[in-house]
Amino acid sequence: MVKKVAVYAVAAIFFMSVAMPLFAKNEAKGGPNPSKKAYERANERARFKRTEGAKDNEAMKAAKEAEKAKRLAEKEAKKAEKEAAKAKRLAEKEARKLKKGL
Repeated sequence: MVKKVAVYAVAAIFFMSVAMPLFAKNEAKGGPNPSKKAYERANERARFKRTEGAKDNEAMKAAKEAEKAKRLAEKEAKKAEKEAAKAKRLAEKEARKLKKGL
């Protein structure tokens, strides 16, 4: 029984090692492309992911990251401005207290 299991396991491993490269997609050709039906149904704003469009996608990602960083910097500046205004109000309040106490 153990020998049969071992033989089946070895046969399965051998079959997978031979069959997997045959079923694998050929990445040298650029992988799968959108079908004709996909092009027909797509509107003018549709984008299909392709290897030659990777530079455009990277540029778009970089632009989005720059915009995100800009918004974050503006948010931090606004927060610092609010904190400075709060500190100024507290300092004025303390000055009035000290002035009253004298």
